[in-house]
Formats: sequence, C-alpha cells, structure tokens
Amino acid sequence: DPRSASSTALLNEPLPSVAPPPHQTAPRPMAIPHGHYVSMPVMLWSLLLLELIYFTAKALHAYCCGLRDVWIRMCATKMGKMQLWLYSMTHGVALGVVAYMLWDIIGNVKISRIEIEVLFVAHAAWVGVHLSFIGPPKWPLFKGLCHPDVVALVLLSICAWDLARWGCLLLSGLFVLFGVKRNFECRRVISEGK
Repeated sequence: DPRSASSTALLNEPLPSVAPPPHQTAPRPMAIPHGHYVSMPVMLWSLLLLELIYFTAKALHAYCCGLRDVWIRMCATKMGKMQLWLYSMTHGVALGVVAYMLWDIIGNVKISRIEIEVLFVAHAAWVGVHLSFIGPPKWPLFKGLCHPDVVALVLLSICAWDLARWGCLLLSGLFVLFGVKRNFECRRVISEGK
C-alpha cells in the first residue's frame, strides 16, 4: 500500500533540531573534568584575591613573629611555650602553601578541579578547628561565626560549589560537623560542661 509506505517513511525521518531559546543555556556539568581548567567567574576571582592578601599576611605573621607575651602568660613550662610557638609556625606553613597556590590560580585566571577541591577541604578543615574551640552558644554566637575562616568557606561555597565533586563537598561537610562534635567534647572536658 503506497499510503502506509509514505507514512512509515515520515515516521522514520529524524526530527529537525531546534535550537534552545537564547535565554536558555546548557547547564554546566557538575565538577571540573580531570585535567581541565576552567575560567573563573569574576566573583570567585575577587574572593580568591582577597584570600591571597589575607593568607599571605597571616602566614607571614604566624611563621615569622617571635614568642608572644600572651603565650608566656598562658604556659607555666618551657615545653608549653615551645608547643604554642610550634603550632603558630605550623599554621603559618599551611597558610603559606595555600597562598602560594592562590598566587598561581589568580595569575592564570583559570582553576582546575584539584585546586578548587584543595581550597574546599582546607577551608572546611580550618572552619572545623574554629568551631571546635568557639565559646558556648549564647547571644554573641553570631560574632564567633563571623570569623574570616567561616565567612571565606560560606563565600567559596556560594561562588564555586558546582566546580567540586560531590565527594569533596561531603568530606568538607564532615570536617565542619566534626568541629561541632569536638566543640561539645571541648566544653565537657575543658570547661567542665559549661
């Protein structure tokens, strides 16, 4: 039958491709593919530039400054004073390494998956440490949450959550949750439950 043959031919023809309306763009895939670099949005570049300035200043201060008077008052032993100084210098090393990486990222105006994921993990780990030793929850709790490390993680999450893999975001969340858990331990052990 010629009519059924022509209708079958019409059914087998491919549909013409229709371009999406100009206001719609293809969604960006989650996470940067391995080995690729992507151009940074202006907001992320600006945030990383501010972090470079902050981390460089903090790294130089933590690594290069001498024994502080407050440490002398806090510790009764030479070993205690030495440990506080050691921890300050170690913190300076971590900040310096991240600042060095930021210098390269900002200069290239591009970022890779490993770079953004290292930033997420480092920020989350610092926030976890900060939350571990924040004071008991009361009205000025908001003041404690305005620490630069916490603000930087929130801004990084807003600007670049879609550049990292889900596993990295989950690990970062676990670091933050561990800090909250450690805070309860710290209050129980050091502050005797207060």
